[in-house]
Amino acid sequence: MSQNKCKSKNCPSGSDCSSCAVVIVGGHDRMVCKYKDICKEYGCKAKVYTQAERNLEGMIGKPDLIVLITNPVSHKMAIIAKKKAAVCGASLVQSHSGSGSSLRKALSENLAELALREA
Repeated sequence: MSQNKCKSKNCPSGSDCSSCAVVIVGGHDRMVCKYKDICKEYGCKAKVYTQAERNLEGMIGKPDLIVLITNPVSHKMAIIAKKKAAVCGASLVQSHSGSGSSLRKALSENLAELALREA
């Protein structure tokens, strides 16, 4: 019987996913803390960029998953996120909505996929 090492009740895998890194590009400024809290619920570390930053491509790093919230994001930021996902091999999820429930859905579907790939 596999023991769940992850401390998150929402974690879709039975493995230790505490090292899962998520980068959220786009979204609403007022939701930054909420996005981070939701990622923490899933046992993930999150970086959130709602505004264009200098050297955004370098700041993204090498995440496991990039969530691109397409409605309130600039074209330049979207292009950088897509390019970075292709270069570092991260999964890219595009969501039109910046709501908390759409982020939860994206995380639950894609973290399960990541766990299967790693197993």
